[in-house]
Amino acid sequence: MMMGLALGDLGRFVEAQASLEQSISLYNPDIHRPDKPGGSFYGQDPKAACLSYLGFMLWCRGYPDQAQARSQEPVAWAQEIEHPFSLVMALDFGTTIQRMCRDFSAVQEYAEAVIALSTAQGFPFWTRLGTLQRGWALAQQGQAEEGVEQVQSSVAALRHSGAGG
Repeated sequence: MMMGLALGDLGRFVEAQASLEQSISLYNPDIHRPDKPGGSFYGQDPKAACLSYLGFMLWCRGYPDQAQARSQEPVAWAQEIEHPFSLVMALDFGTTIQRMCRDFSAVQEYAEAVIALSTAQGFPFWTRLGTLQRGWALAQQGQAEEGVEQVQSSVAALRHSGAGG
């Protein structure tokens, strides 16, 4: 997984996709799930993370339709294993993919799911990101004042938390 992420950061998207797909093929839920002893060190399920990044790699390679279609896979997997942190991460990636594909209503739908889940689970970082994405979607759909307000408040909250640089 980490090799796939590094290759993606280097712009080597074909190799990154192959590495992420290999990581998924090696995934063993009895060993790698976050709720198993010795599971993920990062909090999220590695398969959900790889599936999320695969959508991004497809978009980077020029396949937005495939990226949008694949954005449902990590969400479905995280729901299947009932792991809220992996689910909120997968939803956030889905939001990003929909944003890059300029599907404003889908961005808003995903963002609202991120906000609802992260609020219920006590994940303030993800709540802020979801609110930022929802604000962007609202602004793109003609609700500029409300959208900009949400983006600005989210950025301020992220900066205040130390997460927003």
